[in-house]
Amino acid sequence: MPTIASSASEQIVMAEPLRQTRRSWWRVGLETLGCVLIAIVALECFFAFCRVGQGEFLEPDSELGCVHIANKVVTWRMEGYSNDRLSAARLRDTEHTLLKPKGVYRIALLGDSATEGLQVPLADTYGKVLEKQLNQSLKSKSFRSGGKAIDRFEVINFGCSSYSTGQELLQYRREVAAYNVDAVVLMYNRGDTVENTLEPSKRASAEIRPYFYIDSTGNLAVDRSVLTANASKLAKNPFWDFLRAHSRIYGALSQMNMSLSLNESRYRKLRSWIDQLSKTSAVANAPAGLRTAAEPTYATQEPLNVTCALIAQFAAETRAKHQLFSIIVFPNWVGDPILHRQIAALKPFSQSLNVNFIDLTPVFFASGDQRKNFFEYHFSPLGHSLAADQLTAMFQNQLLKTK
Repeated sequence: MPTIASSASEQIVMAEPLRQTRRSWWRVGLETLGCVLIAIVALECFFAFCRVGQGEFLEPDSELGCVHIANKVVTWRMEGYSNDRLSAARLRDTEHTLLKPKGVYRIALLGDSATEGLQVPLADTYGKVLEKQLNQSLKSKSFRSGGKAIDRFEVINFGCSSYSTGQELLQYRREVAAYNVDAVVLMYNRGDTVENTLEPSKRASAEIRPYFYIDSTGNLAVDRSVLTANASKLAKNPFWDFLRAHSRIYGALSQMNMSLSLNESRYRKLRSWIDQLSKTSAVANAPAGLRTAAEPTYATQEPLNVTCALIAQFAAETRAKHQLFSIIVFPNWVGDPILHRQIAALKPFSQSLNVNFIDLTPVFFASGDQRKNFFEYHFSPLGHSLAADQLTAMFQNQLLKTK
């Protein structure tokens, strides 16, 4: 029979291993953190292998509202397909030197997502097709500009999703001018006229971008109030900037947000409510003096008049640099009456400024089945080719005239 003392001793011995298996909270925390990090790295690697989460390509900018992410590899699947790297200069293009080589005729393309062309491989965008066709024509034709022979054509694509005509004017001043281009082609789209102007009562819920208006003296002016009110969102943030540029998990979540915003009405209403609440709060919490200075007072604007003023400003600034300025209009392939009225007004106005004006609508309808020219809202490779054909013919005709 065991004694009471020996039984107690055995209980102490048996309990000892249990006390030794207990781990401190910090060790458990570190192990958990390690597992989470391993899972994140594994998921990032898996997404990289599958090319998932590479649809994030824009970052905030205090002057333009947004710009491309430099050197970002973008895989686009929402409409069409492409897998290309943005340039170091934040362009949806190959690399270009700032210094223009001798004998090169440079063409700058400005526009929104239709010019950017993420829906097709870079080589199929109308900018690259235009460049290829113009250089091929040099084998059989001679072109001159400013009294000098042209040895090679170079087309640089500055197109960026969501840009308005006003943003493109600011982009021209900040980025395009440095490349010493010989010609500027501006693509106009239906929504540009609305995006150029701001209704003051909707300032708190407006898209974060610069807006334009005609002041009491009849001059074109910039309204940067929305940019100022959202200065904290547009400020550089090393953490979020790193995630945008490098994290495919972040990209997948961002892509999900975009997809839901486009296709789920309840999600759009929720996001709109949250965004409006945050923007209203940001404006309300800004210093009173800053709010007053940042919010100019002006009469209700006629959007098309502001767009015409922007085009006139484009024409004046390009003419001062001896650059050929042209406008190409996205085809009205759905018979939209608003775009029809815009084209009817913009065409004679542009021609009065001696600006080349190309409406793509007739040539697209002449090509036959429109379903071959578009995916949903953007050009297919065939659509890009049709746009390039029109620009090629225009430049050949223009430069042969000045031979």
